[in-house]
Amino acid sequence: MHVMEYAQNYAKMSDDELTRIYADRASLVPEAIQAIEVELARRSLTVGDRQEQPLSLTRSATVSAPGRGAHWGKGWFGYLALALVVRMLVTAYFQRPQPDNSPVTQFVAEMNANAAANGEFRVKLREILKRRLDGFAEFQQQMNDLEVLLNSGEPRFRRGMDLFRQVRKDFPPEATSSLPLFDRLFEDDSKMFAIEREEIACSKALARNPTKARVRFQAICQVPAYDKLNPLADDENSITHELQKQGVKLPADVQ
Repeated sequence: MHVMEYAQNYAKMSDDELTRIYADRASLVPEAIQAIEVELARRSLTVGDRQEQPLSLTRSATVSAPGRGAHWGKGWFGYLALALVVRMLVTAYFQRPQPDNSPVTQFVAEMNANAAANGEFRVKLREILKRRLDGFAEFQQQMNDLEVLLNSGEPRFRRGMDLFRQVRKDFPPEATSSLPLFDRLFEDDSKMFAIEREEIACSKALARNPTKARVRFQAICQVPAYDKLNPLADDENSITHELQKQGVKLPADVQ
């Protein structure tokens, strides 16, 4: 279930039902905990060790180092897989003449045509995600800006991913050993888009709640997102190192 579905369910429950469920939160999935935290805060309910004290509004207070900044400073999110696929094909496939109408040639041509826009996406993403936030208003603005960016860039990523899946059967033999790694990159990238969409939805849900809930935006929205994103960033990091060993060159802005 999505976090918003949990939120809708919890909004219908009585105070006693909510406090009883929260007391046994160890059995809940992260999305459920995130949703019930918002609902408890909205009702100003305190349960057990749950305190209504505002969190320190700096990322380092709640996110263990290196946190998001170290992973995302090089823009390893969406488009990394596409950029690496193109560079691999240029190295392994286009060392010999290829017909202009071949599926792989057309794929590379379209990806190269979008290269400037994709590079701009990474730059903007890096700027948005590395902001230092001093309160909920700045977090909300960050999520608004991120949503605009994802809305403009995600369709290109989806298009590229679909094209890759269509033409992968035409890749040269020397490139096939890298295909499982690219599959993992695309899977990681897709999950990252979905997680950021959840964080955006969480910010919108908090905006409709009292200030007491909003000051907990880190625990309610950011930390759950980090907990999901960091393992994916680690996986992409290991994949890129493996691809480099196979001779794939990274784009200049992620080296």
